[in-house]
Amino acid sequence: MQTTTDRKIYPLRDDFVFKLVFGQEGNERLLARLIDALLHFEGDRCIDNLQLLNPFNLKETPDDKFSIVDVKATDRGGRRFTIEMQARSDSFFTRRMAYYLALLYAGQLKEGHGFDELNPSYGIAILNDILLPTHPTFESHFRFQEQTRAAPGANELVLPDLMELHFVELPKYVDRKTGLRSRLEKWLHILKFGEQYAAGKKLPEDFQDEKELLMAMEEMKRVNADERLRAILEQREKEEHIRVTALHEAERRGIEKGIEKGIEKGIEEGIEKGRDEVRGEEKAEVARKMLAKGSDPALITEFTGLSATEIERLKTRPTSGYRRAGVDRPSPKRSFFVCMGISAPTHASLLVVFMPSQGKFAAGRGTHGPGVRNVMQH
Repeated sequence: MQTTTDRKIYPLRDDFVFKLVFGQEGNERLLARLIDALLHFEGDRCIDNLQLLNPFNLKETPDDKFSIVDVKATDRGGRRFTIEMQARSDSFFTRRMAYYLALLYAGQLKEGHGFDELNPSYGIAILNDILLPTHPTFESHFRFQEQTRAAPGANELVLPDLMELHFVELPKYVDRKTGLRSRLEKWLHILKFGEQYAAGKKLPEDFQDEKELLMAMEEMKRVNADERLRAILEQREKEEHIRVTALHEAERRGIEKGIEKGIEKGIEEGIEKGRDEVRGEEKAEVARKMLAKGSDPALITEFTGLSATEIERLKTRPTSGYRRAGVDRPSPKRSFFVCMGISAPTHASLLVVFMPSQGKFAAGRGTHGPGVRNVMQH
């Protein structure tokens, strides 16, 4: 039989593998020790006699289709826990976690029961992604806390025994190369690198006496060696590739559609800008003729709309660059204007040629380096 070392090993970071290991009846002790480490429970706060609220049962799921959400459990004291392995975060992930936690808390209260029977509820998300980029550590903990802090230096006021959200961002966890690892660090090490040990790498010495950690490793190997479970894992992997491909295709089509709309808008703006240039040049030509006949500048301003400064500039430069160079200036009727713009992010260019005498324009596309060319008259 082919061994797991000959093919891909699906890690505990896979949500399906995670639930198969920690959400399986008979593995409650593994889940309890993991939660103890994640929530830093010590002494009498440690979990005793954990019971799964949604035990995983492969036979109850038709057609091998699974929507892996989380593992839910409660302990002897009535505390409730939901723990989820998440491959990637999204814009609304924190809201979803808060919603699940609220459901877990509210779900305790049955008809005819009082609020005194509500117990603390904890939502835990282990992410193989960055959720809080500005938060410096891999752990974050949220609970109901008073915010006004009227007295400087006053102790924080927290409403106890209600709801708490805990996030662990695995990419932020940096494994300690030397020295003793804490209980939490050992679990994070297994979550992040467990497949390497399943493939034959020797476990660190300080792991050898950690019974639950070794059990979790063996369970991960068992899942990877089970042919039916591997078939499900491989199918889920294929479906994820299809989903990502479809997403990329939708993004590509969206970009193309955006470029088309940008080009249409660019054509409209280019035409309008060309018309503005034509109007400006025609006004300047009229002003030059009026200046040549000795018209008063105030009259020229009233007639053309040009400012006194613009008229003064025409006095110092009465003829265009064509005339100064000794070349006959083209008639305004034969002039045309070119407008070129560049569209980000593809640097696709838009060229608009406007011919005012004919009331026509032509447009074309190309690909150039980034930047925008000014409007030019020829």
